Amino acid sequence: MRTKLCMMCSLMPIFCLCVLAGTARRGTGDLEATGPVSGDLFGRSIVVLHDDDHPSQWKVAVSDPFCPLERTPLVGRVWILSGSDDSCLMTVSGSAAGEQLGTSLLGPCDLDGDGKPELVVGSRVPEGTPSTIRGFSYNGEKLYEATLPSGPGRGPSLSLCPGEKGEADRLLVGLPRTLDGGQEAPGALYIYTPGQDLTMVAHGSDAGDQLGIATSFLGRTADSLSMVAIGSCPREDLSGKYADRAGYVLIEVLGSERTPIRLTANAGVGYWFGYSLLALGDVNADGVPDVLVGQPNDSEGSRVAAFSGSDGKQLWVAVSELGSSFGESMTMLSDLDEDGVADVAVGSPGSLNQDSTVTIFSGRTGAQLHQLVGANAPGRASHFGISLAFSQASGRLLVGACSPRGWRGMPGKVFEFDVATWALLRDRSAERLDCK
Repeated sequence: MRTKLCMMCSLMPIFCLCVLAGTARRGTGDLEATGPVSGDLFGRSIVVLHDDDHPSQWKVAVSDPFCPLERTPLVGRVWILSGSDDSCLMTVSGSAAGEQLGTSLLGPCDLDGDGKPELVVGSRVPEGTPSTIRGFSYNGEKLYEATLPSGPGRGPSLSLCPGEKGEADRLLVGLPRTLDGGQEAPGALYIYTPGQDLTMVAHGSDAGDQLGIATSFLGRTADSLSMVAIGSCPREDLSGKYADRAGYVLIEVLGSERTPIRLTANAGVGYWFGYSLLALGDVNADGVPDVLVGQPNDSEGSRVAAFSGSDGKQLWVAVSELGSSFGESMTMLSDLDEDGVADVAVGSPGSLNQDSTVTIFSGRTGAQLHQLVGANAPGRASHFGISLAFSQASGRLLVGACSPRGWRGMPGKVFEFDVATWALLRDRSAERLDCK
């Protein structure tokens, strides 16, 4: 089933948009790409936050990494919003030009072990400047900060390694481009605990493999060791030197001598295989957690494929009939089809003249259960589905929609759907929030 969502435009419209914002905020000319404006990348990253003591009082963190601060460009900003209404609880902004605070978000977590939930925010900075990760309380207090040995390009990928038996959580940090003595080094996966140095737990074979572009904590083995998946996507290297090299995914058991399982694309060109990862739980009931791998932008058909965590065999695959960006974003849902396995949402943020979609699949079989469609603006991409998050407490799916380039006149939005009925409940944009 496909759900078409259209909105009326008013107040001197440039054009009418379906799903994305429909009014021109800054003049009546064509969309501009002359520089970012506050809110144009609102929705680039989304995470749902909750408090175990008050599960119904859920919150959502939304970032705009291109958001300026007064006249300082590309500083970045993160909003924490109430899940029950449109109220803004607090904001955090970067402090330096080009910092791009909010490139990645993770929460809730408890890295400092004080029993209180935290939000982790990653930055992507210009060449020659190290990226950072920072931890914040829900009231905006900065709790910790770490400088990362990352090179130019993407910011860190983040995944949570939950603590056991009252222990603090640990943070998995994927750095697809790193620096060693000023020279570019292979991508790597690190573990971070506040107050301690970063610990490298896996690394790529050479500087172009982009290992760490995605990372996901899959679960624990029978002897309580952590299983993780790490994506490598050489095609993402900005130099273009590795454009003909296919991506791969490593499934590793940290602290074990087990040889990592190496996953590669079973079909398609495979250049972007491993660009995104999602922990699926134990789909095939063999006692070992499994993983969903995104393979977007494939000229022979973009796809997502589920793989066994025990032997690397493919369990199911879904291939896109629409946009080539299918698989760029993914999130876990509840068990909508009631087959005992949680289901998944997969974003296809689209490109010029293509539909942007979010498709719901059975986590057990890969069968399509539902699809949300956002029609693109004429000649421009709406990028509906560029980010996804799900609130278990409320049964709400949050869908980010913003152009990666931050087109002026097309403000970013976050749409909220009820997964029981697929009704659109509300949309949020930075310009409508009362955050000072």
